[in-house]
Amino acid sequence: MTVKFLLPVLLCLSVSLAPAPAPDFTVTDSDGKTHNLYADFVNKGKVVVLEIFFINCPPCNTHAPHWQSLYESVKTKHPGRVEFLMLSDKSADTNPLVAQYRTGKSLTMPGIGADGG
Repeated sequence: MTVKFLLPVLLCLSVSLAPAPAPDFTVTDSDGKTHNLYADFVNKGKVVVLEIFFINCPPCNTHAPHWQSLYESVKTKHPGRVEFLMLSDKSADTNPLVAQYRTGKSLTMPGIGADGG
């Protein structure tokens, strides 16, 4: 019952929010690859999904397999049109730690630690 009520409320709230352009940024992921939001994705007409997480976050750890499934599904259904980036919001999460997190959770989407930008 609660979910049936909350979903319409959240949808109404999201429609009322005015969109704003995202600030441009450049990051280096835990594999050493550099990504620029506008040059690599937005200016090429791609949709970008940003997952803000940190490696010791219990909900993030629980949702990781679901993000991976979504990532694989979207990449298959919309090849070259959607990109995913995992961005850690904790300064202690370095790229090597993010790489370990990705490996431990069997994640293949790019992940960026604090030292990645």
